[in-house]
Amino acid sequence: MNLSELITVLSRAGVSENDIDEIITDLVPEIIPFCGDISIKTGKISKLTQGYGLSLGDRACLATAIQLGLPVYTADKIWAELDLPNVKINLIR
Repeated sequence: MNLSELITVLSRAGVSENDIDEIITDLVPEIIPFCGDISIKTGKISKLTQGYGLSLGDRACLATAIQLGLPVYTADKIWAELDLPNVKINLIR
């Protein structure tokens, strides 16, 4: 899901399909499937993130991090205000 968002941004910015493929190959070491467990977690955290303006993709990113015990890196400062269990949110700027 988040890979689709990245490709959308690149495409809308006028990046060619071949260049998008190269960027993805360079930046994305592993694609984690958006499985049933992550889908359920994404829906369940919607109540906790309500009022923060997070998209479905944002919640999917957070749910994946929670499910796999991974940290999250974001430029969205509002995420630092979230109180989500078992997820470390790192602001990159």
